[in-house]
Amino acid sequence: MVNNTPVLIAEPVVHFDENAGLWIWSCAVDGKPVVMRSKARLEPRADAMLCAMLFPSLAAKRKFVCDAPVDVQLMENLSKAARVAKTWWGYDGPLPHASNQMSRRPGNGRGLFFSSGVDSFYTLQRFQGQLSHIINVHGYDVAVTDVVGYEAMRIGMQAVADDLGIGLISVECNLRSHPLFDSLHWRETHIAALSAVAHALGGMVSRVHAAGSDVAPPWGQHPDLDPLWSSSGLQIINDERDIRKFDKVRAIAHWPPAQKNLRVCWKSASHGKNCGSCEKCVRTQAALNAVGALEAFNVFPAGDLRSRIRALRFLKPPVLPQWTRIRDNTQEPEIIAALGRLLWRSRLSIPLRLLMRRTGLTKIRFLQRLAGRGLFRLGSE
Repeated sequence: MVNNTPVLIAEPVVHFDENAGLWIWSCAVDGKPVVMRSKARLEPRADAMLCAMLFPSLAAKRKFVCDAPVDVQLMENLSKAARVAKTWWGYDGPLPHASNQMSRRPGNGRGLFFSSGVDSFYTLQRFQGQLSHIINVHGYDVAVTDVVGYEAMRIGMQAVADDLGIGLISVECNLRSHPLFDSLHWRETHIAALSAVAHALGGMVSRVHAAGSDVAPPWGQHPDLDPLWSSSGLQIINDERDIRKFDKVRAIAHWPPAQKNLRVCWKSASHGKNCGSCEKCVRTQAALNAVGALEAFNVFPAGDLRSRIRALRFLKPPVLPQWTRIRDNTQEPEIIAALGRLLWRSRLSIPLRLLMRRTGLTKIRFLQRLAGRGLFRLGSE
């Protein structure tokens, strides 16, 4: 059933909790509050929720209404972002409406959305002499409820900031638990969500960099989309259109801040290190190994790289080009062979999964049927 009620965004409110030393920002969307907390000063700008809720409202085909003051340039940009969303995902709900529009004054600082991953370390290295802050959100990569895990991550980010003589802005936000926002996948909404926090930071920053990605659209991060979350007073900048992930690994491979603090997964967040065995961890280790720098990174548990590659079952299609580039730049024959087998079975799995969906069989039944016909061998390599 289509929900014809409009998405109502109330005017945000901010107060300072003297006991906790925190600024607390709150805005009701559909009657449910989105809350941010930070030691950095937050400002009551509804621009934040216009960014966060645009795609979900378009996908739900619900009218988007905000009576609080919003930035005129942001409203123009959101209309363009809506056209991108229609082209990429088919979201064709009504455009947002805000009767009270004005122009924001720019802030003073220059920030970077920082996750401690390869992309953000690469951008940090490029602009390290020009940034005033790195910005991270507790509640995006690490759940709000995981206090221990986030503290381990925050300590590492603070060490990076201290090494470079810049500030760390940490903001806690419950946006991902909001029912409307959570109706879409994070891959579509993550830069909009980060931009929402940047708008709430108000006068602290006038420009914020979003580290680029080499994942092809449709994806929520792209040079054609990221700037559309900007307002008169805040510019969101996508970093580097054509640089590949492998080249970023090569660029940061011998940089001490990255060697000591690189974080590419959150499966073992409370331990302060990467898990070492998930696809993203193994891909990063294989790339570092290809450029001769893996031993310098003590952020992964000890273990045999070839065994970790062999333990991966299949790769998702968007990351196949990254793995292919790693294989093509690797020198050790045994690692090359393991990478080749992983790529072969991953490419084979794509048509097999299509056939499985068409036949309606479960994975086990489908593989059993292929094995019975001699087309597939069950068991280890």
